Amino acid sequence: MRYHSSHSLMPYAMYLRAMCIYMQVASVGRDARIAQDAKQAFIELMNRFPNSIYYDDSARKIFVLDGILAAHEMNIGRFYQKKSNSLSAIGRYNFVITKFGHTNQAAEAYYRIIECCLDEGLNEEALAAYNALKIKFSNDKWKEKADTLMSTKQLIKKK
Repeated sequence: MRYHSSHSLMPYAMYLRAMCIYMQVASVGRDARIAQDAKQAFIELMNRFPNSIYYDDSARKIFVLDGILAAHEMNIGRFYQKKSNSLSAIGRYNFVITKFGHTNQAAEAYYRIIECCLDEGLNEEALAAYNALKIKFSNDKWKEKADTLMSTKQLIKKK
């Protein structure tokens, strides 16, 4: 790849390299560095060869890797939340919403922010997170849980 960067098989070589890294991604609970490296390899392939036959598969792999990276951040956030470090947990959850808002983890991140804000007595911030969750994920199970949580705290009226 270094010496023949303009070769016609370069997209294939880059795809194989990215797949080798991708296949090493173990699980959510492990170090996320390999998942980040795999994502970067696929992004590099897509940027250098946007008309490649590997483009669509690379985009799908990036979507999967984003889910893994978001789940990893959620695990760390839940750890902080369990240790009563709500502000650090909120930081992790906000990161998930900002960087991985397109993943399945985003709705839970909003819910966890609501929990942390309520634990810290930040009712207005909890209500703001609840409203964002309600708008973006109106039919999600985490929105239903948030409805119950917010109504028990008497911040909203249960319908």
